[in-house]
Amino acid sequence: MYKITVPATSANIGSGFDSSGVALRLYNTVYFEENDSIDIRSLDGIPVPAGPANLIYKSAKKLFDMTGRQLPGLMLRQRNNIPMTRGLGSSSACIVAGLLGANAMLGGICSRAELMNIAVGIEGHPDNVIPAFSGGFSTSVIGDDKSVMTTRFDIEQTLQFVAFIPPFELKTSVARGVIPKKVSHKDAVYNLSRSGLLTAAFAAKDYRLLREASKDKLHQPYRLGMIDGAKELIELSDSNDALASYISGAGPSIMAIVAFDNTEYKMKMREGMKDNTKIGQYADIWLTADNTGATVESIDETINDLRFIIGDR
Repeated sequence: MYKITVPATSANIGSGFDSSGVALRLYNTVYFEENDSIDIRSLDGIPVPAGPANLIYKSAKKLFDMTGRQLPGLMLRQRNNIPMTRGLGSSSACIVAGLLGANAMLGGICSRAELMNIAVGIEGHPDNVIPAFSGGFSTSVIGDDKSVMTTRFDIEQTLQFVAFIPPFELKTSVARGVIPKKVSHKDAVYNLSRSGLLTAAFAAKDYRLLREASKDKLHQPYRLGMIDGAKELIELSDSNDALASYISGAGPSIMAIVAFDNTEYKMKMREGMKDNTKIGQYADIWLTADNTGATVESIDETINDLRFIIGDR
């Protein structure tokens, strides 16, 4: 059996639309075991597809198909700590878990770089799957030959990442639907300059640049109106000296990057949120960066041996 652990991710970071993301210390865990049928269950009561439509299974099967091997079935057990459809990389975590688990079952036939390329092909863009694989901050492009080129930097633990999560979902397909097909040259240059500054800020660990670097004109102005309370929450976060505040991925969660020495941020945010009915509905999760990325561990026991240890009933 294999145990796959994949971190949550926060993509775009404002100006890095479809290219930049960070990995965070909030994890999904998947237990893999070869089986003669499909046997998929959740370990935490969160409903997951139990058949071939399960994204972890689909990703694993894709790798088997690409390598010419047959996958007759698979036994999966999922623990889903990453909130689903909230802009924290839950679908990317499934893709990464599926590919890493299948690759382990196939004896490590693919390098991690090859798996990254396959993951981007499944997801369509690299901003979540790459930091899920590699940890830290990454910025990536898809080359003309469809291969992925990426670079990453560790993130210091002096930063806190505060995920403000509303009690409603926003599907990525819906959030993408409001983005215009064409943008002005001026807006393109605006984002181009700031996305370069974003990468430089993480590379140099000069986090005072993040407020300006995370400003965006390609997607956030169009998505803010879809997320009740998002504009007010970002304004409140910025007024309390967050280093950056932005829509995490396609939303609806809002992410704030806060210096550890900003000791009054939590108190001021909770006071401000309490007094506003729109943003008072948001929950906050306080995280730090994950600089390791997804891990694979071989376990001697079978899933049935672990049933009572990991809470499967």
